[in-house]
Amino acid sequence: MYESEIPMGVDAGMIEALGMFFWVFTVAIYVYLSYTLFVCAKKCGNESNAYLAFIPIVNIVLLCQMARKPLWWCVLLFVPLVNIVIYTMMWIEVAKKCGHASIWGFLAIIPFINFIAFGVLAWGKGHGGAATPPAYTPAPEQQQPHQPVG
Repeated sequence: MYESEIPMGVDAGMIEALGMFFWVFTVAIYVYLSYTLFVCAKKCGNESNAYLAFIPIVNIVLLCQMARKPLWWCVLLFVPLVNIVIYTMMWIEVAKKCGHASIWGFLAIIPFINFIAFGVLAWGKGHGGAATPPAYTPAPEQQQPHQPVG
């Protein structure tokens, strides 16, 4: 009859183990990225709907809210090549809201580096967008009471 290219026995078990490892690894990456988005959402002041980070596709809406962009930008994320520009612009805004340099938002679109960038945005020492620190203003000079001369 027909012969299979994959021999049965130990090799088939090895292929199943690799397949299982692939799925576990994929789920672990998804949980990590979703959790970092969850923490960033709380940092940006979206505590009430931060749970949307764990729902696929819907987390795009959360990203729009975090970047303070209109919801119709979500549609642009489904347009090829345009999505790269829009995604970059959104993550740069999120980085600013989290109190980090905008370069971290740009690094969020680069594969493999984005794991580090998301971690920095989530757990880095940014000041947080909900309570931005005031700009430096020097203290007013204290004036001495005017004393008449002579």
